[in-house]
Amino acid sequence: MACPWFLPQQPMPQSHTGPAPRTPLGEFWSGLCCASGNPAEALHEACNSGYARSRCAHFPAESPHDAVRFHVAAENGDLIRLQYIYEREWWPGEHGVLEYSRARGEVAPETGNGLLGRQAAAFAESWIRKTQGRY
Repeated sequence: MACPWFLPQQPMPQSHTGPAPRTPLGEFWSGLCCASGNPAEALHEACNSGYARSRCAHFPAESPHDAVRFHVAAENGDLIRLQYIYEREWWPGEHGVLEYSRARGEVAPETGNGLLGRQAAAFAESWIRKTQGRY
């Protein structure tokens, strides 16, 4: 589950030894916090792990979601079918399906929510690296 207000920019180098911790976007990402409407450098732990409502002073109290989760539902050549689920207090809410094109490096359909699209793309990019053994 990533924070729904986190705009991932690039994967962060892994500095730990042993098995990598499980992260919502497949690996830790640096990025921007967009909760205030003015993107600012994000705090990595809260943004990468989701459920920042009680842990981040920037998290908007009126937000309908606490976190967003992604899952690879299917792969068909160029396309990776992704399911997403927004959560509030660990209960599923809004959900849908997106497709990531490896060739274009983008998510379709456009979501109207640039954060969701970029998080989905970050998840797909991490998943590709992980399944192709590029960690």
